Amino acid sequence: MHWHTELSRTKLTRTTIARKGSPEATFKQTEACNYDVDLLVMINSAIYNFDLRESLRFTWLHHLKMRKLVVRHVFVVAETEDHEVQWKLNLESRTHGDIIQGDFIDNYYNNTLKMKLILHWSASFCSKIHFLLKADDDIIVNPFHMYSVLKLYAGKQDLLVGRIRRNIRPTRDPVHKWYISSDDYPNATYPDYPLGFGYLISGDLVLKLNKATINTPVIPIDDVYVGM
Repeated sequence: MHWHTELSRTKLTRTTIARKGSPEATFKQTEACNYDVDLLVMINSAIYNFDLRESLRFTWLHHLKMRKLVVRHVFVVAETEDHEVQWKLNLESRTHGDIIQGDFIDNYYNNTLKMKLILHWSASFCSKIHFLLKADDDIIVNPFHMYSVLKLYAGKQDLLVGRIRRNIRPTRDPVHKWYISSDDYPNATYPDYPLGFGYLISGDLVLKLNKATINTPVIPIDDVYVGM
């Protein structure tokens, strides 16, 4: 894998620990894209961030699609026990057709399951992509710079472009936000990994990463999980 360091997230509060298992999309109005796509944008979105999703549709996502590119975008959310929020999400999905929902509770510590779902859906339903941009819903992408980046790396394989962390030690303090037990991750340092707010992956690497998730243990830090 070739790591490239190009390309502030808001703070999230601790809730529950992620369950283990393979996520599935239980609710989907989004059509598959069985055609060549220059850029698939998969956005990790908190289920209640209705206003953020609406603003992204009419700002940088809109401008990306005005370039000479075939671009698809999908918002990835998870489940809620709030029936009113779910009703609003159903309506939003029927209106825009750009949401998939995983079968696990939507919280920070289940972001790894969202990442698995992103890889699985991309490989299964939109496999003819040149690049995948994984982004959080609280970032802004410069569409003009993105166009230049796609041209720069066109045809490259095994490529991940993002801000890479190296030689990071796991946090063993149980009260820390990024705590990881030695049972879940026994090594002294993490592998190199991209910061999760946004990075670009070549289409061939998406397929390889999806296969790798079959045998990669789930840990509640999605950035590190991608490096594993």
